[in-house]
Amino acid sequence: MIGKLKGRIAEVHGTQALFETSSGVFYWVYISPRLIDESSDLELYTYHDIKEDHQQLFGFASYDEYRVFTFLVSVDGVGPKTAFTILCTSSPHEIQQSVITSDVDFFQRIKGIGKKTAQRILVDLSGRLGAEFDLATSDKRVDEEVVDALVSLGFKIGEARQLLADIEPDISLEQKIKAALRKLSRT
Repeated sequence: MIGKLKGRIAEVHGTQALFETSSGVFYWVYISPRLIDESSDLELYTYHDIKEDHQQLFGFASYDEYRVFTFLVSVDGVGPKTAFTILCTSSPHEIQQSVITSDVDFFQRIKGIGKKTAQRILVDLSGRLGAEFDLATSDKRVDEEVVDALVSLGFKIGEARQLLADIEPDISLEQKIKAALRKLSRT
């Protein structure tokens, strides 16, 4: 099973790309439109769909996208291409909010999803809205990494957590560390 690829996008053909790894191996990977213009090195979480007559790789920029994709393909009647279409048009957070609010229209607006499938998605995923589908757990993991990084730089754990509370929650790990260091340099 291919779980993650590191490399760059060499060619784009519609929603598929030839992804070149550092070892020179090329993989056909379905990628979201958000990744098409990326020219730098990428790490993609991948879902390897294996059927009797074909194999497909779906690439995701974040672990949250990958997790939501796996939840979506577990819904009866939602295949990998449909789940991929949902993620290409929506963020993991938007999908989670739609499930929480039971927004059938949100899923029906996506090409290929009718009312029954939209309702099935809501029913199946609403049961998973506990810790398993809670995207905030990944934010907590990133926050702990920021605290660990600041502590390794010599700051006290309480001071690091207090700094983190004042930083915007929806930014990357690196951005959080930089913001914390900027705050510290001002004091």
